[in-house]
Amino acid sequence: MAFGMNTQSGNFLPIVKYDARAGRFFRVDKDNGVTEQMDITDPNMKFAIDFGSIEVGYVQFSAQGPVRHMVPYDGRQLPQQPQDKGVEGKVLFRPGFYALVAGQAIGGIREWCSNAAILLNALDELFNLYAEQPEAAAGKIPLISIVSTVPVTSGTGAQKSTNYKPVFKIVGWVDRLTDMGERTVPPPAPKALPATASAPPPVQPVTPPPVAPATAPPAGMPF
Repeated sequence: MAFGMNTQSGNFLPIVKYDARAGRFFRVDKDNGVTEQMDITDPNMKFAIDFGSIEVGYVQFSAQGPVRHMVPYDGRQLPQQPQDKGVEGKVLFRPGFYALVAGQAIGGIREWCSNAAILLNALDELFNLYAEQPEAAAGKIPLISIVSTVPVTSGTGAQKSTNYKPVFKIVGWVDRLTDMGERTVPPPAPKALPATASAPPPVQPVTPPPVAPATAPPAGMPF
């Protein structure tokens, strides 16, 4: 299970979602009570993910929105998995994550919450990569892109299905935005260099071609 594992519900910020069955990334907006999904899948699109407040645990997606039993991913003990079951007898709360993301291309600061196992595993790998970098130890958060997807087939016969694992790439580093709130997950400890090794050169951010946003970028959003 990815990661290792406050009860909250509902969406208070607009959201993004990743459809693992199609390998597509969406921003979700509401206009006069009508929910609109915009496909923003683009390998050149970049956005920040706030590993300074990421939460892990268990989540159920109800008609009213996600119901989360989660804690900040800071090494504390994970909550117990609720044993509520649906009409088919399956446990409703599955391992998941909650994070804030931000960027002009996604329309400002948004929430990202999912219990898709294939996404959770990919994000776990991204977090481990992030935690090894000196910029992370300095308190910065990564700018990332979903550069491609990898099809993963499971099951057999009528139960056979294919999901698409996102391939994340760190393309830069930024400071946490004030609007992201208090940091609840401390920066990772700096990695000690071997005694005979010299310090590596600083990592230079990779700036992909700009993506024209569907709407005007949020005022004050620096990336």
